[in-house]
Amino acid sequence: MTVAQDSKTSQQQQQHLQSMIQTFNQRTAKSKQFAQSNRAILADKSSIGFNFTPTTKEICYPIVVARSEGSKLWDIDGREYIDILMGLGAHLCGHNPPFIRAAIAQQLESGIAIGPQSPLVGEVARLLCDLTGMERVTLSNTGTEAVMTAIRIARAATGRRKLQFLQIPTTVTWMQRWCARPSASTPRKPLTGC
Repeated sequence: MTVAQDSKTSQQQQQHLQSMIQTFNQRTAKSKQFAQSNRAILADKSSIGFNFTPTTKEICYPIVVARSEGSKLWDIDGREYIDILMGLGAHLCGHNPPFIRAAIAQQLESGIAIGPQSPLVGEVARLLCDLTGMERVTLSNTGTEAVMTAIRIARAATGRRKLQFLQIPTTVTWMQRWCARPSASTPRKPLTGC
């Protein structure tokens, strides 16, 4: 394997980078093979921390995790990692904590109804109000639903029908750029299916 030459790096840096990439590829060979064998059907961008460049392309693949417990992850190569990202914030209590497993198992016995209200909603709302100091809360299944609810509340509270839209780098603006017509002279309307 040869690393693409970057004019900004010295020969010594290139050799170090090549050695590092080779070591990473050897340690995560099954994850790399998984990415390569699924590339035709899986458009996966989840190589956290690395932007694709010709220099780093050989390490731009996600580590495939076979199992997780507490603060640790084990990849399909059998290597153990400490998850310092905490599942990107979702695993504040660690991976697969026993009390969450027990609560999920108990709820599965009763079924999971998305849409109707759960008997737990009042308790959850009280806990969120206590935690945040808010008078009232609303619960949503998705970010889209939360934003739609926030817009409805803002319109009801202010009596205004128009909203000001600030275009800042977010998932939504990224999607708008990729789902918009490419020509600058064409109005930027979302394409069907985006």
